[in-house]
Amino acid sequence: MKFFLQMLLVFFVLFSFTVYAQLNVAASVSHMIDDNIDNNMYQLQDHLTTLSLDAGFGWGNDQLTTITYSGIYEHYALHKERNAIIHQLSALYEPNISEQFALSLEAGVSKRIDNESYNIYDHTLFYLQPIAEYDLSENTEIGVSYLFNRVVFNNLPNFDYYEHSLQLQSSVYLPTRTTIISKAFMNFKEYDPYTYTSTDTVTISHPGQGQGSTTRVIRTSEHDVPSAQTSQLAIVVRIAQGITQKTGIAATLQYQWTLQKESRFFLSNYGTIPDDQLFDNPYGYKGYFWGLMVTQVLPLSVKLRFSFYQQQRIYNSLPAFDLGENIIAAHREDTRNTLSISAEKEFRYFSISAIFDTITNSSNDPFYTYNNQAFTLAFFFSL
Repeated sequence: MKFFLQMLLVFFVLFSFTVYAQLNVAASVSHMIDDNIDNNMYQLQDHLTTLSLDAGFGWGNDQLTTITYSGIYEHYALHKERNAIIHQLSALYEPNISEQFALSLEAGVSKRIDNESYNIYDHTLFYLQPIAEYDLSENTEIGVSYLFNRVVFNNLPNFDYYEHSLQLQSSVYLPTRTTIISKAFMNFKEYDPYTYTSTDTVTISHPGQGQGSTTRVIRTSEHDVPSAQTSQLAIVVRIAQGITQKTGIAATLQYQWTLQKESRFFLSNYGTIPDDQLFDNPYGYKGYFWGLMVTQVLPLSVKLRFSFYQQQRIYNSLPAFDLGENIIAAHREDTRNTLSISAEKEFRYFSISAIFDTITNSSNDPFYTYNNQAFTLAFFFSL
């Protein structure tokens, strides 16, 4: 209830600006039935309901400025300790420079709040993203963007990090109704250096003061841990082809390389957990990704979409274990196949969609060999 009151307050604050600015409001609600929410052999089932609200206002003609609040609430029916709230405030500036050249600058801050059982994930994110796009010709565009992230954890200060991402993109539109999009990503992440304190007990003997004369001393030591750096390079090619006015097909191919990998570790009651496991860190693996998608517009303008994706993950520093926790391979290797079927119908102020996903993951670590099916029903409203 507190979350809804907070979103309602934001709505009225933004509404007060409508005398001088245009107000845009969007909301969505989705319900997902998932038979394996953790994606592992335990097959933990749950129902996840997600509520979101976006409320923003913009003003200006040649130099459009938009300020937006976004709120997300995630509610698990069976495992309520996983419920979470995310608040985000962002600002977007888009000067009107020319018909050929487009520039935008976005900055924002978001706050994630989890329940006590999962409060290690509580964090604040600050980000900045400039984007520039240029039309080389009537059918060719190029673009460059830079993303800066600063993440600060409430309860895991040794996982605070900076992140830099540079993206180059080109888009070519051919008369054959073919679109070719190429992207290259260069990502860099650096964990902060930190200092931790350890204690141990030392027993000191005292010769000449009687047999068995000893003193126990508690010794405290400080340890400096340097920063940890990781980087990756990814290349993506996507080709979309219009078959008819109501039928289209698209293919995507991507490969991701790890250039440098230095891990951080979390000390828990269950042992040492690396960042790749704690956060499913995308910097933690290399491998390919490919996918096919077919889109068909049915009568009543219902959009039907079939997608198949395959992703390979070769982890850089995660070994593979058997179920007895014995190392059986130096690197864990996964192959994930995903089949997705979705249907969407748009109306004037809202849309409704239904999505069915089935995932099969094979791994040399048997704990991560699993199947996963999920069905999602979503409603989206906008004014």
